[in-house]
Amino acid sequence: MLEDKDKVRPEDTQPDEHPPATETDSNADISEEETIAEEPQESPEVKQEPETETEAEIEQSNAEDAEDEGHQRRHHIPMLDYHSMSLENLVGELQRLIRNEKIQAIKRHVDAIKHEFDLKFQEFLEHKKEDFVGKGGNEADF
Repeated sequence: MLEDKDKVRPEDTQPDEHPPATETDSNADISEEETIAEEPQESPEVKQEPETETEAEIEQSNAEDAEDEGHQRRHHIPMLDYHSMSLENLVGELQRLIRNEKIQAIKRHVDAIKHEFDLKFQEFLEHKKEDFVGKGGNEADF
């Protein structure tokens, strides 16, 4: 057992010189200027400049072309019969349009190609599924 002289008594202990900091104590050290500086500042809207000279040239070319009155005539691209094309031909036509035409001029074509591609691809999947099930496969496994 401990003898009386080994026991620690409350009157023998001295209080800590620095009591534990509380949240309000730690914030008290921050000056008003620091508090204001930490608040998020709204930044004015800034138009970002193109990153490269090529991008700037493309933007300038597109802007000039859009303002030109002959724009529609120069960028008229005949609409092909995309319904009669195979999946491979649809992909090839899309690649050709992207490579050779301005993007603003091919939106209708791209939409039509995508629509036909989606229909044909869905039909292709259904045909493959029927073959799979016909050979004894489980429809859920397809």
